[in-house]
Amino acid sequence: MARSKRSDQLLFRLGGEEFSLKFASLRKLHGDCDHTLHEIRLTRNRRDPRCELETVIHELLHGLDPKWREWWVGRSAEEIADVLWRLGYRKSKDEAEIQ
Repeated sequence: MARSKRSDQLLFRLGGEEFSLKFASLRKLHGDCDHTLHEIRLTRNRRDPRCELETVIHELLHGLDPKWREWWVGRSAEEIADVLWRLGYRKSKDEAEIQ
């Protein structure tokens, strides 16, 4: 994944398409994916890193195919996050974050 010149977003490819990911203040959502703009927005969740991991996976799944049903995306994201969490995947404190 490449950082854009703006430090507030991350540019990456997903399903052969260019996407951007950035943190934003979303009212009642943990995240959203606008497939037409190829943009994923996340609410930073420092209190619950496992929830943040699940949200990233959830929105990436939406980015892969916006036609997938919400219940399937939600359940799949939860299951994938559970496996990754149990394997020990965590955000590194030393790793640079998107501002």
